[in-house]
Amino acid sequence: MTEYEDDMAAGETICNTFSVLYESEVIPKESFDKWYKLEMAHSRAYRRPFIDKLRGFIEEM
Repeated sequence: MTEYEDDMAAGETICNTFSVLYESEVIPKESFDKWYKLEMAHSRAYRRPFIDKLRGFIEEM
């Protein structure tokens, strides 16, 4: 259970970090969008829980 909670906390931290970087354009949106499209194409081949969560978060941004 603790491992699951740690994974959730790490996921939330990373999602919040991506949100701040994206909104402040520390990472140019074009670069972020390019990375995201490549990640989407790559991650469709197999399931990764964290990347799936991150993908859902980014889609909401």
